[in-house]
This record gives sequence, C-alpha cells and structure tokens, in this order.
Amino acid sequence: VLVKHYFLADEAGRYAAAGVIAKVVWFISVFFLPAMLPKVVDKIAKKEDSSSLLRKAMVYTGILAAAGTLLYLFIPEFIIKIMYGSEYTGIAGYLWIFGMAMGFFALTQILVMYNLACERMKFIWILLFGFIFEVAGIFLFHKGLNDVIFVFFSANLLMLLFMIGYNWREVFAKNAE
Repeated sequence: VLVKHYFLADEAGRYAAAGVIAKVVWFISVFFLPAMLPKVVDKIAKKEDSSSLLRKAMVYTGILAAAGTLLYLFIPEFIIKIMYGSEYTGIAGYLWIFGMAMGFFALTQILVMYNLACERMKFIWILLFGFIFEVAGIFLFHKGLNDVIFVFFSANLLMLLFMIGYNWREVFAKNAE
C-alpha cells in the first residue's frame, strides 16, 4: 500500500512483480511447515523435546530458500521472462535480495508456528516490532525501489534474528536428539 502511495504506477507495478516472483521462495521454503506442526504438538503432549524438529525444519527451509535466492542471483532475467516477459527485466537486480528477505520471512514463520505449537505467545511483540520497523522504514526511506526493498530485507532479517534469540535454546541446544 505504501509503495502505491509513494511511487508512480509503473514503479509500483515493477515492485509488485518482483514481490510475486520473490514469494515463490517463501511458498517453496515453507514446504516443511505442515509436516512439522503436528509432530511438535505430539511431542509436547508426550512431554518430549521437540527442538530437533525445529532445527530440521529450519535447516531444510534455509536450504530451499538459499537455492531459490541463488537462482534469483544467477538467472534473474530468465525467471522474469518466464513469469512476466522481457518488459520487466529491469527488476532483475532486486530479485536476489527480495528472495533472501522472503527466505528470512519463511524461517521466521517456522519459528512462529513452533511457538504457537508450544503455546508461547510473547513472540508476538517481535512481529509487531518488525511490522512497525517496516512501515516506519518505508515511510522514511522511499526515494527508490532499492530503499523499499532494503527496508523489507532489514525488517525480515531483524525479525528472524530476534525470533532466533527468543528460541535460542531450541535452535542451538547442545543435547540434540
């Protein structure tokens, strides 16, 4: 919504196209989420440690997100031409960082769902902080699409880092199953 407000229709359209392509990384990356959630709930009900499930989902999600981001880095024009045609190849330079931000978002989503399964809700403040950071960042920095995408990247990176901090024990536990 803010991009439509601050940019002309052509630039907002390029941003939207880059966003749609970048979301492919997110959609593919969260493939393990539906499999993780019931297993975590089951382990918690049995009073068993579920942190290894979280770590596995994080690693697999990270691998898929990294693979997608690398495709966006090395063959962005090819991907853009397949999805939107050659008139959108101007967004090629944005794809890899947008894809990486979506990868961060996918990892954050894994952590969010893990916490929901564990019935821990205090992480909501981290998401609220990330949302406020992103909106304020776009409000303050919107001279070009680079600025907006960098704010989106930064907000998702910060949310991921704070969520990892919130789940430090589960993510980095020494007593892996």
